[in-house]
Amino acid sequence: MSNESVELRINGRKYCGWKSFNLKRSIDSLCGAFSVEASDLFSGNPKDWNIKIGQSCSIYINNQLTLSGYIDDVHIKYEEDSHMINVIGRDNTADLVDCSHYPYGESTLNQVSEWKSKSICKIIQYLCDSFQINVVLEDFNVAKIVSNNIKTDTENFSTFNIGEQSVGELISKICMTRAILPVCYGDGCLTLTRAGNGYSSDALADGVNILSAELIQSNKDRYSHYVVKGQGIGETTQELRDWITPNYVYEDHTIEYSRRRPKIFYLDTMANNEKCKKRAIWEARRRLAEGRKLRIVVQGFCQYDGFVWKINKLVRVYSIYLGFLGDSLLISDINFVLDDGGSKTILELVSKEAYELKETPLNVGFPYDLSAGD
Repeated sequence: MSNESVELRINGRKYCGWKSFNLKRSIDSLCGAFSVEASDLFSGNPKDWNIKIGQSCSIYINNQLTLSGYIDDVHIKYEEDSHMINVIGRDNTADLVDCSHYPYGESTLNQVSEWKSKSICKIIQYLCDSFQINVVLEDFNVAKIVSNNIKTDTENFSTFNIGEQSVGELISKICMTRAILPVCYGDGCLTLTRAGNGYSSDALADGVNILSAELIQSNKDRYSHYVVKGQGIGETTQELRDWITPNYVYEDHTIEYSRRRPKIFYLDTMANNEKCKKRAIWEARRRLAEGRKLRIVVQGFCQYDGFVWKINKLVRVYSIYLGFLGDSLLISDINFVLDDGGSKTILELVSKEAYELKETPLNVGFPYDLSAGD
């Protein structure tokens, strides 16, 4: 891929011909980030790029929109025979990550106590309204879930101290125990979705498009018992235990067979036993997935059909060296890199099951699982 395939667009002006370029995106992050660097074409002829911090911008790869946001940092450096500029920015959803909820004007949702009578979708859209970010529902099942109001979905935010949490943290907590992924694809919207069912156009195979592959396995952040405790609401059964000490314990037997490693999590919202159960399962499955990753490097930014690689897509992996014979894995992270060695894409793959709420043990589908007791 040539340098001209990557464009930074600001106020209708296109910048290209980069010395280096980096764009990262993950389904675990509400926003992507980019960095580009360039130098003057002719030594001794300094150039004003007219790029300012705070400007809205977009990144296009092969004329495909891959990021829509703002410029956070501009670094300019010059020496006797060089003049360099480094531009750093993020998606517009970075405001959700950075900022607190501070309502203005008249609104029916200014009070957190009123949230329990509203649908999940309306609450998340309300949180995004201040930042002029639209919420998109990508999956039909997600649409059904977010149409429920908070009260009927065993959630209650009356104990939230929203001033101490970013908007992104609030949204993540709403989505977490419903296996909903709040994702930014770079189009300027916040998309509510599930772990992807669609496949990438290309498979990943030894000797075809895999430049290098690395299997990463770790149990450092995994536990034998995930204990989740919350403040009771008693609305489900009216039993005393639901009012006083709702809790749930999820056991990861793979770790338990090796050694005892309990971990307690406290919910900062009112809850019942069902919500505690969902959080415990979510923690266990996500932490196992984080410790089972496949990192693959391919040449270029695009697949055979010309479309750039995307997160939250399934891809088949054929690697005799690592024991994958057509296994389907989920693209969780993407890093587009352009440097002196040319353009390449670094893909991080995990099991799709890691983002599903199932009480059954997680089978990550990795052939060389080195867990004790497996």
